[in-house]
Amino acid sequence: IAVSENTKQDLIRLLNTDPEKISVIYEGVNDDFKPIRAESQLAEVKGKYKLDKPYLLYTGVWRSHKNLPNLIKAFHILKSEYEFDGYLVITGRRDPVYEEEVVGETQSLQLENDVIFTGSVPDEDLIKLYCAASVYVFPSLYEGFGLPPLEAMQCGIPVCASDTSCTPEICGEENALFFNPHSPESIADKIYQVLSSQTLRNKLIQNGFERVKTFSWEKMAQETLKIYNSLEN
Repeated sequence: IAVSENTKQDLIRLLNTDPEKISVIYEGVNDDFKPIRAESQLAEVKGKYKLDKPYLLYTGVWRSHKNLPNLIKAFHILKSEYEFDGYLVITGRRDPVYEEEVVGETQSLQLENDVIFTGSVPDEDLIKLYCAASVYVFPSLYEGFGLPPLEAMQCGIPVCASDTSCTPEICGEENALFFNPHSPESIADKIYQVLSSQTLRNKLIQNGFERVKTFSWEKMAQETLKIYNSLEN
């Protein structure tokens, strides 16, 4: 069982696996991720993390393939060339192995007051952080599936994401704005397009709501059970 067609193709290429032996079954999205309209709840989480201006959001671990240095460089371009007056919020536990490439990049670009490292956050806060964000950004160089863009879509937030590996497959071509993750300029340009066009934002939000209906843990369980039952014969 592979979690995406991209992962299936990786298995075929790397392990010379028979394609007939691999079934693609997508993961689901937790129902707890949903839009929060109450301004009081959003104001509460923004106050907790000292977010008094609009912000871009990244959620996840700190790993090289997550491409955080290029995201930080793109954020610098947004501020210096596109005059974006806001924050970049990066959640996830600080990892000493990647401290230099993530925090070091922030310091070298003098963005210490503009890039907010929240550390690990409770799920309740995470959902609110999604809902209060201006844009969710997913800059990964590689993913097997990639849940966060779907969580953002289910919260009603427009998504900008990498055009690599499985990400266009999972997000769907019309439901996110895709960039070249190796190019900070491309990342910044796509984010700015979403920030500057309410029409585009509305399109991505509405398309995102429809896209996430394709994914559910119940559907994944049913399809997995079907494969197990077929092996009994």
